[in-house]
Amino acid sequence: MLPWLVRDIAKSLAEGREDFILNGDTAGTHEDSDIGAGSADARRRIALGLRASANDGGATYKLDMATFSLANLRALRLKMGKYGVNPSDMAIIVGPTGYSKLLGLTEVITMQNFGNNGTVMTGSLGTIDGMPVIVSGQVRENLNASGVYDGTTTTKTVLYMVYRPGWVIGERRAASSVKVYNELYAESDQIALIAKERVTFKDLLSGQIDIGLGFNIA
Repeated sequence: MLPWLVRDIAKSLAEGREDFILNGDTAGTHEDSDIGAGSADARRRIALGLRASANDGGATYKLDMATFSLANLRALRLKMGKYGVNPSDMAIIVGPTGYSKLLGLTEVITMQNFGNNGTVMTGSLGTIDGMPVIVSGQVRENLNASGVYDGTTTTKTVLYMVYRPGWVIGERRAASSVKVYNELYAESDQIALIAKERVTFKDLLSGQIDIGLGFNIA
């Protein structure tokens, strides 16, 4: 069991970091109603994440993508101005639903339109318009039409379009390993596993449109 537990703890730390980068909010009242006032130690309160940053910025940072199309992806990119110019500096982050939508775009699905990389043949999509596509299980798929969780409408998801150089992960103490202590509880024949990290996530270009959010994706 021990090697499995070590791997599982390391994986959980990585998933937690991914979660607050995408879904974190530092406001007194978290934008998602399932992170209540009594959950001050919730990982989604560690830092202001990408979705909350875009929601705080309002319409300038967001685009209704109920109609999921390449034209709307480009319209979202256009909102980012100079930060959307170089596709290699960008990334598109989606959950399973968003990824399925990308795979089904007319422009990439067939060999006629996308050559041997047509998604109907490969079942995958590494880039679109030169921007890397990243699929994350931490992208929430139970949001409402405006891109937050309210517990009432839970049928929507979002798409993140990020200018990567604009965001940094700050590590004061990285969780480089899971420590195993054989002697800590030796009297009761137990082994302790301890993992710690001190980390945050910051926007280097505060006030600039370095994040675009496509919302209202069914």
